[in-house]
Amino acid sequence: MSDGGTFLYGEQYENGYKIEVYGYPKQAASSDYGLFIGGLGNAVEITHQSKLGYCVFRKKISISANDTYTILNTVPSIDKSLVFIRPTNQNAVVSISRDNKVIYSNAQTDVYVLVFTTDFTLVPTDYGLNIYNQKVTLSYSSNYLPFLVGANITLTQQGVTAKFARPMLQANECAEMIDRVYQNWTYCRAGGYRFQGNKITIQPGRNLEWVFVDTSAIDYITYSTPSYVIDFDLYF
Repeated sequence: MSDGGTFLYGEQYENGYKIEVYGYPKQAASSDYGLFIGGLGNAVEITHQSKLGYCVFRKKISISANDTYTILNTVPSIDKSLVFIRPTNQNAVVSISRDNKVIYSNAQTDVYVLVFTTDFTLVPTDYGLNIYNQKVTLSYSSNYLPFLVGANITLTQQGVTAKFARPMLQANECAEMIDRVYQNWTYCRAGGYRFQGNKITIQPGRNLEWVFVDTSAIDYITYSTPSYVIDFDLYF
């Protein structure tokens, strides 16, 4: 942020904050009717009051060096969804734009992508399980994989080791990395992430050539970013 309290990205993001909350469904009331399941992570109950997150996009994509991949708007509510990624190249630094649509990589790599959302109309499955609520609205369809419990982590420049062998991260560009300083002005790059086994490290990502911040009063900056990971092996 600048001294004026505005975001580095420009007018479209000034004075705006994005807050993400992850949790578990509450126990159903005694008057609820539906299906109660154990052993599915956070998908423990499906009633007329519950609303699960479902996977609406699951794919391995390819990105060239210093290039991007844009998720199509045909994916339901992509700008309000949770997008998780994991690259196959351990030297690649990847990130997702703040609107969840654009995935960036500084090196050629394949990237596994998952998109979860609740803001869409479920399509019933021809073969499997469909559950309708009291309003005769489809509230569960086995057409979709549910959003299963992951783990909270705190990302740093030194890296964090996740409890999963192959974690997937919602790698939003949520930090501005100082690239070089010239006469008390700083050339910045967006935050990116490197995946090495089950270790994830914050790294400088794509260039932000038009972003300059007066850092004359800053001696040293460290980065500590709360985030969330899920288990790659549950989905691929």
